[in-house]
Order: sequence, then structure tokens, then C-alpha cells
Amino acid sequence: MKGHDKSVDWWAAGAVMYEMLVGQGPFPDERSITKHREGTLACPEHLVSRDAANLINGLLHPTPHLRLGIKGGFQEIQQHSFFRGLDFDDLLERKLPPPIPIRMSNAGLGNFNIEEFDSSDSEEDEPRTIEEDGPEAWYVSF
Repeated sequence: MKGHDKSVDWWAAGAVMYEMLVGQGPFPDERSITKHREGTLACPEHLVSRDAANLINGLLHPTPHLRLGIKGGFQEIQQHSFFRGLDFDDLLERKLPPPIPIRMSNAGLGNFNIEEFDSSDSEEDEPRTIEEDGPEAWYVSF
């Protein structure tokens, strides 16, 4: 059985990036896979920038040894125009603000009375082990 090299990882990164930007996988049917093997993947222009489409197509190149990242590794991908202006050192050190600010609110807690909840009142004791209850006890509620 033949193993896989890193080209499959870069391909997967391209597929995930496409799905995150478009909202569906890049190959919804067999026809789209066949079409991709013959050329580049069409990315919806209203959802995917030119740089993002170029990066995705580089990662999803149908010929594994020609995929972006195979020759130059992660540094090759970091240098792609899609990442222009991004400081990867700051990103890894968590110095960059989130691209979409997180708004904290109780909006999703409408069905819960959060004033009554106090984690110190928890009735949960120390976790039990299988040895204490016997292995079958863990599956009683299933």
C-alpha cells in the first residue's frame, strides 16, 4: 500500500478554505471533480477574492507534485499574495486582534435562569471510575 505525502495535507487545506469561504465543499458532485482535473476550480467571484481563488487553486492543483507548498513548504504558502500584510509571528504569538470582534452578551441564554446557577453548588462529586461501579454501570442509560 502506497502512503501519502504532504500534498494531500495541502489539498485538504485548500478544500477547507474553499468551504469556509463559499459555504459548501469544492466538489459537490462527480462532474465537478472531473472538470477540476481538466483545469482550475471555478470560485464564485462574489464570495472569493482573486488572491483567495489563486491560493485555493494552488492548494487543490490536480497534480500533487505541482501543488502550492510542495516545493517550498509552509514558507511558500506564507508568501502567497493572499497573506500579504499578515505578520505570521504576531499571529502565532496571538498579538493580532480578531478579524471579527467577539461580542459578549447574554442573548443566547434566554431559556436559562443564570442568576440561580452557581457552579459552587454543584452536586457533582469526584469522578467515579469503572473499578468502583463495574464496567456495565457506565452503559446503563444507553
